[in-house]
Amino acid sequence: VLLAGCAGLGTETAAPVEGPALEERTEFAGFGFSIAHPAGWSTASDDPVTVITEQEGDLQAALQGSQAQAEGIGVSLDHRGMPFLRSIGLPEDASLDDLYAMNAGFFDWPDDLETTETEVFGVPALAVVAPEGANWTQSLMGFVNEEAFLLVLTAPSEEALNDAMPTWERMLASIEPASS
Repeated sequence: VLLAGCAGLGTETAAPVEGPALEERTEFAGFGFSIAHPAGWSTASDDPVTVITEQEGDLQAALQGSQAQAEGIGVSLDHRGMPFLRSIGLPEDASLDDLYAMNAGFFDWPDDLETTETEVFGVPALAVVAPEGANWTQSLMGFVNEEAFLLVLTAPSEEALNDAMPTWERMLASIEPASS
């Protein structure tokens, strides 16, 4: 009777996965990492920028840094060397807060945004959700390998951004060093 009562102990049922399967992998140009994403998404790189978009029509606009209204979800990574960033005003011993301030000024983010500490690419990072042009974004920023990075999830609305979060979190968890 005791054994029958223990049947099923130690077995776990996985929670259902929200969103599309991550069936393809793209390397971030010149950065040494790759990320998994849903099949059929479009990708393009122009080092130091890599863009992955759900809708083909968003690809070139995102690659050029346009803030035009997105049709779907997009991911972009921009990474810049510290000498360049120092030449445009980032302090010598820059902190994550310094990097945030530089990005906030560049993207004209509102003053009242809340940042969250997180980790991406195996290093500490800051995350911020912000309206950006006609879109909504979650931007992750930090320092790795003598570079600063800005990894951005873009959506056409705040609701679409929230809906994309389960897939985005799985994409972030899929980041790994690129095979060379």
